[in-house]
Amino acid sequence: MKNYIDVAAAVQDLANGNIDGVINDSIGNAYLIKDMHLPLRQTPDYVSRI
Repeated sequence: MKNYIDVAAAVQDLANGNIDGVINDSIGNAYLIKDMHLPLRQTPDYVSRI
C-alpha cells in the first residue's frame, strides 16, 4: 500500500503501471480520467473487498 498526497499523482502512477489500483471517490476519478486522457476505467459498482 502506498499513500499519496495528490490523487492525480496516484492516478498517473496507475496509468504508468507503477501501482495496481487507486481508491478514491468515483466523481474525482471520473474527472481525472477524462481530464488527463488516461486509458483507465472505474469498477462498475461499489467495491466492498480489496
